[in-house]
Amino acid sequence: RFILGVRKNSIFMCHPGFVDDDLKTLDILTYEREAEYRYLNGPKFLDLLAEHNIEIGKFQKDFW
Repeated sequence: RFILGVRKNSIFMCHPGFVDDDLKTLDILTYEREAEYRYLNGPKFLDLLAEHNIEIGKFQKDFW
C-alpha cells in the first residue's frame, strides 16, 4: 500500500531480518521481521517497483 503514495525522494524504513532466540526475548514483532525480509528479498517486490517506475537508491546526507 505504501507504493501508491510514493513521491520523488521518498524514504521507506522497515526492519527486516532473521530472528534468533535473543531477539525473541527483546521484540514481539519477530514474525513480521522475517516476513518483511522474505518479501523485500523476493521477486514480487522488484516487480512491484518496476510496475510503478520506482528505483531504490542509497540515502545521502545531502539528500534534502
